Amino acid sequence: MYLKLLLSIVLFVNVAAQSVILYADTTDLSAGHSPHLTCDHSYDSLVSWWLNGRIALRATVNGGECMTSPTKPPYLADCTCAVTVHTCTLKDLSWSNVGDQWACSIGTWNGTDIKSNILTITVPAPKSVNLSADTTDLSAGHPPHLTCNHDYYPIVSWWHNGGIALRAQVNGGYCLDIPTNPAYLTECTCSYTEHTCTLKNLSRSNVGDQLACSVSNWDGTVITSNILTLTLPAPKSVTLYADTTDVSAGHSPHLTCHHDNYPITSWWLNGEIALRAQVNGGDCLIIPTNPAYLTDCT
Repeated sequence: MYLKLLLSIVLFVNVAAQSVILYADTTDLSAGHSPHLTCDHSYDSLVSWWLNGRIALRATVNGGECMTSPTKPPYLADCTCAVTVHTCTLKDLSWSNVGDQWACSIGTWNGTDIKSNILTITVPAPKSVNLSADTTDLSAGHPPHLTCNHDYYPIVSWWHNGGIALRAQVNGGYCLDIPTNPAYLTECTCSYTEHTCTLKNLSRSNVGDQLACSVSNWDGTVITSNILTLTLPAPKSVTLYADTTDVSAGHSPHLTCHHDNYPITSWWLNGEIALRAQVNGGDCLIIPTNPAYLTDCT
């Protein structure tokens, strides 16, 4: 009876002394650096690294070196070994790794494994997404430049009138756009906290267009920014003057119409529109092209 009790105490002390603890500097994929795992254990030269319930790597202390099997395991790099601590850095992680579970274990004298706690790879839900622009006024004289500020996320969706117009993803030092040549969006840039785009090819038909940006949580939840609406404020004043209105002056009257920043002006004769003149790049588009009484329009 005494022998059985003594054996039980020895086994209990042995198992208790062989606790295994796994911890990491981060389990957050949005942390900006690769998670570094540390497996603390009692004196044991062989540690197994577990990914989602399966052994991904065995690491053994071999003199002053660390022998790993397999030698190039997926997701694990820069592994080190010591008799009481083993470490590895996770590599090549993507959003598909959210939810992955890691653990480590050591073996006992009777062939069983003592496993550590489990660490789960996470990516916290973004807290906010904000869209701003240097202007939303189509009469500003330059294309609106949009900036989407967000938490640390590599992929942003740009929305135009309720539909996704572009997905932009950080790809190394580049910005991967899908589609590659979207309507209205150009010169898009990417970073993990800010995406930008400039609007292009806008006309008066785009007045009222609504723009937004969004990020998606790993579980599919979409967090959308505020909405910006393209506007064209009403002109405050239009003034017409002439170098003369006297038909006997000896030269044709030259008319000048001053107005706010607007691309289209209508010329009226006796209560009816005689001509519409529109800025068209560096040219002046005249409708009709050969109006009575009016010429040399700019």
